This record gives sequence, structure tokens and C-alpha cells, in this order.
Amino acid sequence: MDWTGWQTTAPNSGDSLVFGAAGTDGTALNDNLGAAFSINSISYLTGAGAFTFSTNNASSIKLGTAAGASIFNDGSSPETISNINLALQGNLTVNTAYGNETINSVISGAFNLLKIGSQL
Repeated sequence: MDWTGWQTTAPNSGDSLVFGAAGTDGTALNDNLGAAFSINSISYLTGAGAFTFSTNNASSIKLGTAAGASIFNDGSSPETISNINLALQGNLTVNTAYGNETINSVISGAFNLLKIGSQL
């Protein structure tokens, strides 16, 4: 993601991403972390802005570990992942109990996808 102005330091491969209020770059984030980058989970806190993660180079991010992966929206804002290929490293649980999550990307890997929650 383009972390300049949003976060003081870029995350390390293997970190979990947790989002709250938007920084100076706003809520439109561009993936610039590299093709070999991996993240354990993505969480949006209560009060998080409506973030859109995208890229213009169809990059791929490894999501999760063998123990599983999760995307959890604990806020009411709709969140979007667009044009970032998600290469699952374990089963993925997407929890939309409080807010919508749109994934407009390729999801690959020989694992299960479980959507829980009443939102879309």
C-alpha cells in the first residue's frame, strides 16, 4: 500500500493490517509493497473510513498462514479490495457482521472461503 502520509512506517511482510481513521492520504490506497509481500489478516476498526485498496499492476499478495486468514470489518463503512490478487495461504474467513466488504480481485489457493455476518 502507499503508506506515505498514511502510516509512519510501511508494514513488514507477515504483519496484520489494522485500519482506523484515514491519514493524510485519505482512504484510497495503492499497493506498492511488492509481489512477494504477505499479510496475516486485515481488520477495520469501529469508525474506520471507507478504504479502497487497489493497484494498477495486478500485483499479488499472500494472505494468511497455514492456520488461516481473516478479513474483519468491525465498522459500518464499506471496505473494498480491488485488482489485488489474493493468494490464500490457508482458509479465509471474511466477517461482515458490521460493515460490507467488496472483493473485486482474483482469490487463488486450494483453500476454503467462508463469509460470515449479515452484511454483504
